Parts: sequence; structure tokens; C-alpha cells
Amino acid sequence: MGYGQYSTVRRDGQYLATPSIEVKSKKRLAHIFDNPAHVWAHPREKDGSGYEQTEAWNKGKNFYFKTVEDDTRILYSYRDSYPIASRFVHKRKPVYLVRSGKPYSVTTSSHMSSASSAVPLDAIKFSVPYVTKYTAHEVNRQHGYGGYASNEKPDTATHKANLADFISRIEESIKESNSAKSLYQVDHSLASARALKIQARQYAFLFGIKLPKLPSVPSLTAERRAKLELFDAKRETRRNARSAAREAQWEEQRRLDALSLEERIAAWRAGSSARFWNMTRDGFAILRVTGSNVETSQGVSVPINGLAGAGRLLRFLTACKNANRPYQRNGHTEHIGNFTVESFQPLLDDKADVSPTGEWILIAGCHRITWSEIASISDAVRSADKEKTEPIS
Repeated sequence: MGYGQYSTVRRDGQYLATPSIEVKSKKRLAHIFDNPAHVWAHPREKDGSGYEQTEAWNKGKNFYFKTVEDDTRILYSYRDSYPIASRFVHKRKPVYLVRSGKPYSVTTSSHMSSASSAVPLDAIKFSVPYVTKYTAHEVNRQHGYGGYASNEKPDTATHKANLADFISRIEESIKESNSAKSLYQVDHSLASARALKIQARQYAFLFGIKLPKLPSVPSLTAERRAKLELFDAKRETRRNARSAAREAQWEEQRRLDALSLEERIAAWRAGSSARFWNMTRDGFAILRVTGSNVETSQGVSVPINGLAGAGRLLRFLTACKNANRPYQRNGHTEHIGNFTVESFQPLLDDKADVSPTGEWILIAGCHRITWSEIASISDAVRSADKEKTEPIS
């Protein structure tokens, strides 16, 4: 007789403990993966390679696969009604169908790309619109399956629908080649049409479907090739000219960057197109007139004419200075371009209320501009101003 863990009695009356029996529990499989498409594409093989999981999903559960009848593995994006890839065995060979066409969303596009990339390079793979059993529907919903998607392996009707799509894509590639103006585009479209014809034949042969008549891919005539080459040559010439102009501009920029501040200011005033970021003299912006605009050394351009133009502001500042009346924004607001004028008054220091030189400073936005700098462009502003601007005294 045994009592609990004690099942054996020695001659001296002592109980012997029965050795515990270890029971091996089945390993618990992980089902959450960053890329469940890789698990979908590599099931467990006889040699022990691949994944034992028959279903898996990502953390967000919007990208997952299931295994249905006949060990068909179907990959989904967001929901069961939107299959994007399937793997099944046909004639003892694994076949992968990856969804083609316009994706439902950017995320679904990423899922479709992951599915295609996960397929082994030496596997039988086709990009087709219907990757599971397809039932035609009268209403073709936008981004939908064009019918009802079953969680089953594709049947004969599905394969015929996929072949019809092959023909449609071949015709589209031929149409693109006829309208293209570049030789590269034409060659690419024609190569795509020829590749699709080969895939259509392979698809029909694999699944035993009668091959419909495929569109004839046109050949490129010598006359059209010469025309396309001329177009490409002209485009290349324009591209080279733009590159040369950009390089010349950068070379000029490098040359000017090596100059002293005064030399750079002189070059900028002369109309150089080079950019001198925040080029100032003692913290004050520099001005120049270009056409009907006033430009600052801080990269801002404002019109001369208009209610917020430089011409009107020049008249206002001239009146303030002639009357010795400083301006400080307080209720009344003056504008210059998109900027608000904060103040216009003599430059003050810590020891005097009025600058010894009598220099007045305009502050507008992030700009600080001396009156002498404004006066240096006043003649050019008056010439371009449609309103009358009084000369600066």
C-alpha cells in the first residue's frame, strides 16, 4: 500500500519516497511578431526549418495570417475581408499569390510590400488581384475585392479572373508605351508588357486554365526610336544646363563667403544673387532696391508700393524725423510688408537720452535699421514709388 508520495516500506519500517516523474509540457508558441508576413511565408518544413505557428499577428493586430483548409495560409491587412497574400500547395509545389493593384491605405501598401518581400526568391510567385477564392459581385467597391473574398484556396473562377487582369495590365503597359515621349519610358513599358505576357502563360499553364488571346506587344520602329532619343538628348541638355548653373552659383557663393564683410556688402548691394545669412553691420540690417521691391540683408523682400509698402513707410518716417517726433507702437500701428513697425526713434545709450550722432533707428519685426541706411536707398524708392515721396532733408 502506498500513502501519498510514500509508496515503498523498507524492512526497518522506514518509508521510501517514490521518485517524481517529469511530464514534458508542450512548448507555448509565440504569436506576436513585428513582421508576421515572414512567418506566413516560411511554414515548418520536414527538415525542421521554418515556423511552427499556424497563425500570427503584429502588436496592433492589423497585420496577421491564418491557416485554413488544405493548409492554405492567408495573410490579411486590417480585416478578414481584405486578404493580401496566400500560400498553398499545388501539384506538390508551394505557390504564393501576392495582391496587386491599388492598396486600401498607406499602411496596407506597406503590408503588401512586406508580403512580397517575404516570399523566398526561388518560390513560385504571382502578383494578382485575387489571392483567395473570388466570387464576382455586381458592384465594384472602391479599393474592395471587386466581389466577395472567401477564406479558401483560389478556384478555377478566381484563376480566370486573375488571367483577365493580366490582359488588362498588358494593355495598360502598351498604352503607356504609345504615349511616352522618353525612350527609357517606352522601353520600360514594353518590357513590362512582355514580362506580363510570360507570367500570364506560366499562370495559365500551372493551373490548367485555357489561355485567352494575349495582346500583341508592338515593336519600336527606327523612326520612333530616333524621335525618342532626340527628346532624351534635349532633356539631358536642359538637365546639364541646370546643373551647371547651380554649380556656378555655388562656386560664386564659396568665393563671396571668403571675402571680408565690407566686400560682401558691396557685392550684395551690386545685386549678387548669393545668400549672406543675417549679414549685418554692427547688428543693423542692410538694404537694397531690386525692381519694385526693397530687400534686406536678412533675406526679406517687401514691395515699394501699396498700403504696407516701403514708399508709404518712408513718407511716414520722414515726417516723424523732420518733426523730431519719435514713434512707438501704442494703439496706432504701422506696417511694412508682413511686419509691424515697433518703433522709430533716436538711438539711446546708458548715459544719454539722445544719441550724440542723432542716428534714428527703425525696429520692425526682427530688423533693426539705421536712418542712414534708409536714406541711402531713398532716391531709388522715390523713383519706384507711384505716390509722391518727399525728399529727405
